[in-house]
Amino acid sequence: MARSRKAKVVPLTKVGKKVGMDRKLEIADKIRAAVAQNRFTYVVEMSHFKTEQIQRVRESLKPGTMFMARSRIMQVALGVTAATSAAENIYKLSGLIEGRDPCVVCCGKSPEELSSLFLGERMDTYAKAGDVVEETVVIPEGKDSLSQFQFNMEPLFRKLGVPTVLDNGTIVVLTDFVICAAGETLDSNKARLLKLLDYKLAKSQCKLKGYYDNENRTVKIC
Repeated sequence: MARSRKAKVVPLTKVGKKVGMDRKLEIADKIRAAVAQNRFTYVVEMSHFKTEQIQRVRESLKPGTMFMARSRIMQVALGVTAATSAAENIYKLSGLIEGRDPCVVCCGKSPEELSSLFLGERMDTYAKAGDVVEETVVIPEGKDSLSQFQFNMEPLFRKLGVPTVLDNGTIVVLTDFVICAAGETLDSNKARLLKLLDYKLAKSQCKLKGYYDNENRTVKIC
């Protein structure tokens, strides 16, 4: 009589790890393929780009492409040593892949053309926690400073540190309150206050950090 086999239980954590690794390898392979297919490979640091801006850039880059993956995946894809380099000398770019929102762009556009493309997407936007602001913003004392807000917003402003009270349904600021000073690094409360008051102290922009020219196998640090 044949023995019945017990079903083998595979922990979901192991399945998840395998799928995650496969996905990382797939991204790395796509980056290496794009390096081989395009003249230029750029390392760019993006700041405050919105989804719709990223979509417009992707469309403008076609048939080139832009990769926004974890820094380590993109570093490994380009190579971190001469022995692991995806193309001759391109590993020298991998050290530039760092910061908040790095990306790798592979396309046929020259550095001047790419810079012009990103410049067209530059716009004012709200600063986030961790950003350094270049402007001092003060909420003046009095009844008029927050008059655009309903009375039920008063507890929120007080929670965020603003010295406020309610007076017949009007939010009153008791003393001048400095939200931020020029050169200061924002915390989450300050960033939220600036957004509530519609202060756009940051810009969506891209910084070209370096690029690889597939034609002559050279790397230029910007």
